[in-house]
Amino acid sequence: MQVILKQKRKYDFICCKKKRLIDAKLRFFYSILTFFLVFAFPLLPGLSSAKLVMVGLCLYLALKRDSWLKLNKINVNFKKAIRSYLSVHYFLFFWTFFLTIYYREFDFSLTSMWLSSLILYYVSFVFYTKASNYINIPKTIVYCFIFQCLLILLSMFCDTFYNISSIFRGDVDKIEVYGRLRGTAICGYQFFGLATMYSFVLLYYILHIKLFKRKILYFIFLTVFALLNGRFSIVALITGIAFYFIREILNGQLKKAISFIVIMIVFIISLIVLLYYYVDMISDPFLYKVVYNYLVQPLDSIFIDGEFRTPSTDYLQDMYESKYIQQFFIWGSGRFMDEAGGYFGSVDAGYLRILGYYGIIGFIFVFFSLFYLIFLTRSNLDIFTKIAFFCLFLAFNYKGDVQVYHNNIIPLMVAFLFFNKATDCDRSLGIVK
Repeated sequence: MQVILKQKRKYDFICCKKKRLIDAKLRFFYSILTFFLVFAFPLLPGLSSAKLVMVGLCLYLALKRDSWLKLNKINVNFKKAIRSYLSVHYFLFFWTFFLTIYYREFDFSLTSMWLSSLILYYVSFVFYTKASNYINIPKTIVYCFIFQCLLILLSMFCDTFYNISSIFRGDVDKIEVYGRLRGTAICGYQFFGLATMYSFVLLYYILHIKLFKRKILYFIFLTVFALLNGRFSIVALITGIAFYFIREILNGQLKKAISFIVIMIVFIISLIVLLYYYVDMISDPFLYKVVYNYLVQPLDSIFIDGEFRTPSTDYLQDMYESKYIQQFFIWGSGRFMDEAGGYFGSVDAGYLRILGYYGIIGFIFVFFSLFYLIFLTRSNLDIFTKIAFFCLFLAFNYKGDVQVYHNNIIPLMVAFLFFNKATDCDRSLGIVK
């Protein structure tokens, strides 16, 4: 009898070990696929990593037994979660299509964005539903961006790695213009597009920092590389710290909130002062260029010229003073891109582009769709993060076009809004009510 019990315990131990090993492999597998879906880096002409995930998902559903029954359940959950946002999205898709036909512009670039974004919302939801059985989706996305930081760092300082990985980047020609200061991520979205992605992840991380172990290290990585991809990401940093402070005060944690703010401010100011005054001691020419262009030059414009000015801010000011685009603000133009493939009216600020295409009425509907997605869907994300996300959307649209139809934002929004598990640990930390 004892021999049988020993054999049974040994068998159970082996089975348990095998199960843990299989679970670990599946966690790694779905983490890799999450990286593929979020960053959508090019693999072959016309094929990105995100499209590969879509194809793989379709094949899985086609070949797996009972998969269509499970898909029907996911469809029900998707409709419950998204509520009437689908109707809003459909309406804006047809309204976008109608406008360009009505004005005889026949520019379907924005129409196609509304259509492709709808597909990506659904694909992201289906994929995350499957992956959430093995990984924590929001945390995995944060870790994916930390890993991306390491890849960017390698690309900056290792020519061999940069050259080998160049095939996995979008806008390679523009990267060389920046001298590899920006655009070195393994990603199909570069520059402002990647900066917005980092900004939303940084904002989420700050407001959920208590759930992570290596808090300061991850904070430094996400902040530095968000700013490297776009200086406008400073808005996400300020928004995150401000909302963290407000939330802690409302939760009766005034001392902790003040200590957190003081630590962050002292750390940031100390780092800025150190780099500003000792920039000439940096021997590496590439690192010197990074610090000078992204820190010293903007600060000199403030302290010496008395105002914050960069070529980017000057260009932004010129766009908002453009008389050409302003003539379409009432009724719209039905054009999003010009005939040469550039931005219509030579403006890329979100508010100007939306007003230029739709006019004031469509402008209101577009931002209502954003409001509906964040606040009126069945999301389990806490209200502080929702408001912070909405504020960040509003801020970023002053600089560029950051909307619900952009594919770089969709996998992040679906993950944070619909797969943010409100655990007892979250409640004890004051992250959710």
